[in-house]
Amino acid sequence: MIPSFNWRSKWSDDMGVVLTAFPDIVRPKERVSTVTITGRSGSLTVVEDEDAPVYEQFLMTLKCYLRPEGDPSKVLAWLTNDPVSNGKLILNNDPDYYYVGRIINQISMSRIMAGRDYFDFSVGVQCEPFKRLVDEEVYDTDTSVNGTTALTSGLSIKNPSGIIARPTIDILGTGTVKLTLGNTVTIKNLTTAEGVRIDADTGIISSASPESASQIKYGNKASLVSGELPYIGTSKQTISWSGNVTRVVVRPNWRFM
Repeated sequence: MIPSFNWRSKWSDDMGVVLTAFPDIVRPKERVSTVTITGRSGSLTVVEDEDAPVYEQFLMTLKCYLRPEGDPSKVLAWLTNDPVSNGKLILNNDPDYYYVGRIINQISMSRIMAGRDYFDFSVGVQCEPFKRLVDEEVYDTDTSVNGTTALTSGLSIKNPSGIIARPTIDILGTGTVKLTLGNTVTIKNLTTAEGVRIDADTGIISSASPESASQIKYGNKASLVSGELPYIGTSKQTISWSGNVTRVVVRPNWRFM
C-alpha cells in the first residue's frame, strides 16, 4: 500500500504529494500530577478525572515530498488551517477513522535535487488524543431518515470503543423535558420553533432546528438546561426521556485509541 493522507477532504495523491511512510502509532500521554510526601518513598499519582483518564494532545509528523506535477502554492494553501475549526486527518492505512487536528508548525519545502522539481517537506499536525469514526452510527427517533438507527426511550446503546463517550444530543419538543443518558438533564421552556442541542464533547448547548436536527442555529441555550452532561459508559448505556418529546437524535462521538 502506497501511503497517503486526507486533509480537509482532499487526498494527498490528488495534490501531487507523496507521503514517504506512515507516521508512528502513538498512545497519548495521560494527564496526571505527582505528589511527594515527606517520609514516603516514591510519590503519589493523582489523576485529573477518576471516572475517565484524560490524555494530552500529540504531534503527528507527516514526512512528504512533492512531485513535479504538484503546485507548491496550491499545496501550501491546502495545508493552511481553517480559521474557525480544526481539520480532519485520515490515513489510508486506517481509513475508517479520522483525527481532529491543526497544523501548527512552519512548512518549509526544499528542493531534493538541483534542476529537478521534487520538493521535500514535513507537516506537523497537533492531534486530539482520540481518533473517531468516519461513518459513525446516528440514532434517531425519526425512522424516515435514511442511514440512521431507530431510537426509542429505553434503548441500550452499546459502546464499541471501551472509552467513555461524550455524545451530541438534539432534543425537540415542547415544555419541560427530562432526558437520561448516564446523567439526567432537564430542559425547560422548549418550543415548537426550536429545540436544544447538547454537545457533551465541547460542553456547548445551543439550539436545534425542528425542520432538520442536523441544522443548528446560533445561540447559547445553557440557561434552559440543568444537570450534568450526558455520557455513554465504557460498555453500554440506556437512554430514556419523559415529557412532550417529538424527536431525539444522538450522535455518540465514539472515541478510540
